[in-house]
Amino acid sequence: MKTIPRINPAVQLLKDELKHRIISQTKLAAECSVSKGMISDIVHDRKRISVEMALKLEAFLGIRANIWLEAQLNYEIHQARQCLKSA
Repeated sequence: MKTIPRINPAVQLLKDELKHRIISQTKLAAECSVSKGMISDIVHDRKRISVEMALKLEAFLGIRANIWLEAQLNYEIHQARQCLKSA
C-alpha cells in the first residue's frame, strides 16, 4: 500500500510566513546572509533546515529555532519510517 507523501511542516511554515508577511525569498536570503539559491532549495524541499539556518530564521522571523528543527526532524523521522516499511 502506497502512502501519500507528507508535506514537510518546516517548509510549509516557512512558505506560510513568507506569504503572510509579504517577504520575498530574495529579501529573506539577504536578511539571513545566505544565497537566494539556498532559500529556494529549502522552500522547494531540496535542502533541509540546518541548525544555523534555524537560528537565522529565528533572528529574522521571530520563530524559535527549536520549532523549525523539531518540525524538520519529525518530518525526516516520518520519511525514514516510510522507507523502512517499504523495504
